[in-house]
Amino acid sequence: MQTISFRRFPSESDIYSDLFLDYIDRFEAVGDYYAGDFRNHDVLRGVLSAVREFPRGREVLADVLHRQNVEFGAGQTTAANIALLRRPNTFAIVTGQQVGLLAGPMYTLYKTITALQLTAQLNQQFPEHRFIAVFWLEGEDHDFEEVSHVRTVTTENTLFDLQYLPHGKPLERNPGAVGAMPLTPAITQVLEGLRQVLPVTEFSGQVFDALNDIYKAGASMNTALARFLNYLFPDSGLVIVDPGAKELKELSRPIFEDELRSFPQLCELVIQQSAHLESLYHAQAKPKAINLFLLHKGGRYLIEPVESGFSLKGSRQKFTREELNQLLTGSIELFSPNVILRPIIQDRLLPTAVYVAGPAEVAYFAQLKTLYRHLRIPMPVVHPRASATILEDKIQKVLERYGLSVVDFFGNEGELEEHVLEQESNIRLDELFRGVKRKLSEALTELQFGLNHIDPTLLGALETTRSKVDANLSRLREKAVRAQKRKNEVLLNHLRKAARHIAPDGHPQERWLSVIYFLNKYGPQFVTWLRSEIRANVFEHQVLPLG
Repeated sequence: MQTISFRRFPSESDIYSDLFLDYIDRFEAVGDYYAGDFRNHDVLRGVLSAVREFPRGREVLADVLHRQNVEFGAGQTTAANIALLRRPNTFAIVTGQQVGLLAGPMYTLYKTITALQLTAQLNQQFPEHRFIAVFWLEGEDHDFEEVSHVRTVTTENTLFDLQYLPHGKPLERNPGAVGAMPLTPAITQVLEGLRQVLPVTEFSGQVFDALNDIYKAGASMNTALARFLNYLFPDSGLVIVDPGAKELKELSRPIFEDELRSFPQLCELVIQQSAHLESLYHAQAKPKAINLFLLHKGGRYLIEPVESGFSLKGSRQKFTREELNQLLTGSIELFSPNVILRPIIQDRLLPTAVYVAGPAEVAYFAQLKTLYRHLRIPMPVVHPRASATILEDKIQKVLERYGLSVVDFFGNEGELEEHVLEQESNIRLDELFRGVKRKLSEALTELQFGLNHIDPTLLGALETTRSKVDANLSRLREKAVRAQKRKNEVLLNHLRKAARHIAPDGHPQERWLSVIYFLNKYGPQFVTWLRSEIRANVFEHQVLPLG
């Protein structure tokens, strides 16, 4: 395994924020925004003590999780871990993700593996406590467009983006909590379309049989993802939580009531923290006056204060305070936190010692410390998830042949191609044209002295000539580059093929490519290999050769 510092990725690519980069290797610069340094065990001990003392409904939580995970097809190790949650010395290592189709991009797996590895490490390092890995299904989000795509590289090495459209066309309205949406028969067409563009391997039948069994009409998006995670990580002990259960919402009632009663107090706390943060960095999340949504008539709508009470943004629905309080009393399951309150609800429900976060999540946790303090909820340690690029043997050989690194594919594609072409060519165009341009410039400068003595009015014509020479030389250079590219088409095909695997559509592989690409090619044991290769405590981008 090779590693690459996150700071080596071009800043203009916006892959990693300055706040995330400082969190990784200059924690002292950002420490005031967090519970403490994720590398420091003394910090974790303090968090464990606070989490243990915080009153929570462990019995109700365990009962709900047992019921949910039986439905999700979890194994006995998961059942045993849920039982451990009833004890005050059991803590959760939590991660989560929106319910992306077929688990979304690869980083969903990296988050899960990081949580599982960290759980195993902490159980060894703190034998007086018990730690379990928990995956939080972020199924109440209503951005269906974001979670409805599956992306892969085809047999012909082209990029393929397939969208699941439940009714054959884009949704025209707010769909509500996407995790609760039942899959329609259109999901079969997605799986078949995906199968057709992937190579037929000895594993194709096995993998797609499993997918058709998991992603079938009638199953919810939440249930399908949970079952898929259990397929990928069988008997790992992973506990999956669907926070939409009414009993779990009841445990969160104090937060919902406080938000509706005291708004915009929580919003102002986040704004104050964000204002301080924005003097140094960019704030990731935007708080609202009320950080709650309401699930209403099939949609999910932000609750906004108005003169007469409350309204639902994007609808004509209005409520008086009394009506909204009645809903909160009788139908609390209809209330849903936004991005600001979601971590708070999560850590109110779960005994969270550590949250495994992606780069954007690391950044927005920096806005929430005052909120945790105000609500007297222990803030967890935020541990960055593993980050990786998988290099199959054919791609690894391209990099080795041309002396390239993964980061080279996140700059200007044309410049990379020119650099490699010149490197491989006997004729180095940059040097050739630089030399010619220098000589021409010297000759024209020499001519300038002579013309100045003969007739200074000729100098204007000389400058016009100089401009035309420069322009013609630039055009000639462009033609030469194109001719050189035609001559080196095989080389360019190698580079472009590598780019599609390393930086598909300009994105990091982990944020674009579906695990189905690897499962179809290497079988379910691919995940076993991945778990053995990924390192949860390596805080650089990991390059994993596969071949």
